[in-house]
Amino acid sequence: MKWKFYETLMSLAIAKAWETQTLALPNPSVGALILSPQGEILALCAHHKAGEAHAELLAAKEALMLLRPSTAQSLQNLTPKQLYDFIIQHHDNAFNDCLFFVTLEPCNHYGKTPPCSTLLSHLKPKAVIIGANESNPKAQGGIHTLNTANIDTITGVLQQQCQDLLYPFSKFQHQGFLNLFKIAQNLNGSYTHGQISNPNTKAFTHSQRSVATRLIISGNTIIQDKPRLDVRCAYPRFTQIPQIQILTRQHLTPQMLECIQAPSISIHSSIDSLNLTDGFNIIEGGYALLESLKHQIDLLLVILSADFGGTAPQVIPQMQGEVLHTHLIDHPHHKDMLIWIKP
Repeated sequence: MKWKFYETLMSLAIAKAWETQTLALPNPSVGALILSPQGEILALCAHHKAGEAHAELLAAKEALMLLRPSTAQSLQNLTPKQLYDFIIQHHDNAFNDCLFFVTLEPCNHYGKTPPCSTLLSHLKPKAVIIGANESNPKAQGGIHTLNTANIDTITGVLQQQCQDLLYPFSKFQHQGFLNLFKIAQNLNGSYTHGQISNPNTKAFTHSQRSVATRLIISGNTIIQDKPRLDVRCAYPRFTQIPQIQILTRQHLTPQMLECIQAPSISIHSSIDSLNLTDGFNIIEGGYALLESLKHQIDLLLVILSADFGGTAPQVIPQMQGEVLHTHLIDHPHHKDMLIWIKP
């Protein structure tokens, strides 16, 4: 019964981390949940952006504001290192008998932020429940650090789902690049019937663009949609515009490109000339572009709107894949479903 209880809470941390999937690259997407001794969820957080606070640190901040309200004002507007130091100095044993749930073994190395395993060692929770063990030798050792501090650890809770969550990061780490194909469509497969994604989905996808090294589109998209290819709808602090690569054999005039605001725009007449072997590359387009690049794709993100508008495409790629996760992005007008697929 206790194991099922752990799985239920771990599933919440996993779902939270998928909400920011790929935004933390080159770091992994990680979720963390803190449970009070009374069974109350005190915090549910995910690592949001590389260089910013990790999920465990964000969760500790949220929980401490509830457990020690006098610290709430002091916890605002701190750098990750300042936040880390403040919590260690002022936690006042607030986390005794709490349970920490983390989708990935807490890191054990100094990067842009100090080790989460050391943070938890100071906070002294009753136990840390872990989904997936750390496979990166540089970051390994968190469980040992926790056990040395006499903190119980329980591992392997929803391990496969936590591994699925890590797939984009693991792929990026293993081969040095990640190619994500993204398509927004209606239920009948149409993707040319005006705006499809709701504003909250657009905020997420524009934030992905900001993290990307390159954005690849087709010449047809330039001609038909005249896109800006910017990050105007992105979350705060996601402001970088990626390089643009356009795959086309058509002649594109300077006037066709003047709406694009990017540090670099290059036109490619063949797939072989595209740079898809380093960095985080996002490909946005329809089924024809997907068919052309399907052998270069590491991850597919399908955004579905509950609408049958528009005309279904004539060309449908022949692909098979494994669904890693699905989740909804809500908005007052309509919800979008995001389906993450490993080809």
